[in-house]
Amino acid sequence: MSQKLVVSVDASEGGPELVTVQDVLTHVIELFQLVTESDPLNEDLIAWKLVSATMNSPFTVTAEAVPRYPNVAIDRIAASQVESFVSNYSELKEGRIPAAWSGDKPRKTVTRLLARSRFLINHASIRSVDG
Repeated sequence: MSQKLVVSVDASEGGPELVTVQDVLTHVIELFQLVTESDPLNEDLIAWKLVSATMNSPFTVTAEAVPRYPNVAIDRIAASQVESFVSNYSELKEGRIPAAWSGDKPRKTVTRLLARSRFLINHASIRSVDG
């Protein structure tokens, strides 16, 4: 059974800042970057393939975990990556930087994500779908 993620990003309306297409797309890209960085031991084994994108507000992307290399069983790896991301994202929402995101590269991603969330993004959600 394949693991899928659905990410929705709702831009702020009426705020002082102009929200661009680049802002919203970058937000989605960086959320998926944090998904892969949530499980550093397995980040190179799977990729998140675009399944669909809806341009209506909120902008929504559905992605499916696929193996980067032939003959790699990824079901448990993808489930672990998603579980780690959910835990890390919850920790971040509580005001703490998770250990998996404390390195230089992920910390910079988190900093940009938080800044964008503060001024440009009204709401972002990510949910797992088995399918």
